Amino acid sequence: MSEETTEGKTKYADYYITDAHKDKGNRFIEWLEVRERTGRELSPPHQWTRDRVVRAITRRKKTFVTSIMIAEGEFDTGPMVRTYERDGEFYLRSVANDEECDNLGELTKDAEERNDCLDRPDDDVHSA
Repeated sequence: MSEETTEGKTKYADYYITDAHKDKGNRFIEWLEVRERTGRELSPPHQWTRDRVVRAITRRKKTFVTSIMIAEGEFDTGPMVRTYERDGEFYLRSVANDEECDNLGELTKDAEERNDCLDRPDDDVHSA
């Protein structure tokens, strides 16, 4: 995990999003691969629904960043993930814009190529 703090990034976050699956319309993320920070390590991945991540950010004030694996067990930390609310709908963002869709930058783009390799979420694991 990177420890550097730069604009849009954080030294540490509660959770790291390492993959995402968008819906067929490419507007909303349906589920995400989330790893919890435990000390200086990341937990094994757990799959969370988009709504669960939104609730963790908005209600529980948990912090999330995107993170891309660069080598086995080594991740490059990306920008903070925030929510954007418009007309009562929440969107997940790591890129600042006012589009009515989820956008996690490079992680979302990379995920489009890998989505068929991931399983469906298990919301019973580590409830948010």
